[in-house]
Amino acid sequence: MKFNKIFIVILLGILLIPCRNVYAKTITVDDVVEEYKNTFHYKTISESNEYDAHFIINKNNKNIVLINKGEELLALDYTDDYIEYSGPVIENVGTTYNWAFMYGMKGLVESIIRLAGYDNTTISLKFNGESNMLQDENKIIQYKGGNSFEYDSDVGYKGILLEYFKISLNESDIKTLVTTNGEKINKYIDSVPTIKLGYITSSSIGINLSMELQDEYDYPSCYIYRSVSYDGEYEKVQETSCNGTGTIIDNDLNANTTYYYKAIVNGGNKYSEIVSATTKSEDIETNNKSDNENTNYNNGETGTTNNPNTGIISITISSIILATIGFIIFFVIKKKNYFKFNL
Repeated sequence: MKFNKIFIVILLGILLIPCRNVYAKTITVDDVVEEYKNTFHYKTISESNEYDAHFIINKNNKNIVLINKGEELLALDYTDDYIEYSGPVIENVGTTYNWAFMYGMKGLVESIIRLAGYDNTTISLKFNGESNMLQDENKIIQYKGGNSFEYDSDVGYKGILLEYFKISLNESDIKTLVTTNGEKINKYIDSVPTIKLGYITSSSIGINLSMELQDEYDYPSCYIYRSVSYDGEYEKVQETSCNGTGTIIDNDLNANTTYYYKAIVNGGNKYSEIVSATTKSEDIETNNKSDNENTNYNNGETGTTNNPNTGIISITISSIILATIGFIIFFVIKKKNYFKFNL
């Protein structure tokens, strides 16, 4: 009987071993690097021609390397439980390095959070000197840097950018971290901007973007894309605010050509409707200032602006005045010639 009890205890112990880490699921670095490509921060920085910040895994050295345009920015060590940077100190870096580093590291954190089941969520990592230490009480994430970090127009960014960084790869840790410190990356990620066109000349089209704002002081940014056909390839024209207060002018266009436009929130999920406008055959500069002040931005279906009260009246009045002056001058000259003839 005693032997049976011992056997049962040993058997239960063996069966319970796998259960000890039920809630200790870890996120792999392979998944982190792959998920990074889907993050808001990577998508944002990849829109620029100056940056292509991405991570590669070096399994021989057990590190992941942040690379921008072929330049290695830093290497972070990893284990099955965490990713860590412990030196050397990164300081006095150029503008390109700073932005590639900042978005790369924020994207790294975002990818880990996404793998833990949270979209559009991040932890505030202030790499620009506003905070020189981030460390939650459970030490799930730690960051030290930004000591007297400031911009210098001659050098770039002076001071210490990063001294130490560490983040857990334990999924339950990340869920705890998000619960206590998580914040939205982009509260307009599901919003769709409204795009309107106006102020059309032979070589330019005015574009205005608006969107329902959650706060009147918000300035969400949007990307505007243009194509020469509805279903054709669209190229990015410009990044601008979506709050409806400003208008950009798309210049250097071909005359008498139809252009198609669409827009999307920076990091958003859905494009606006596609609108179009046709540039004029030639510019009419008459009363140009009045045209600019009264431009009616529409959805672009007709390809022209609707300004029925601009220009027509002024041209009619000018014609009447010129005709009257001409008649008076003609009458005076004829009368003088008549007197000379009789003298």
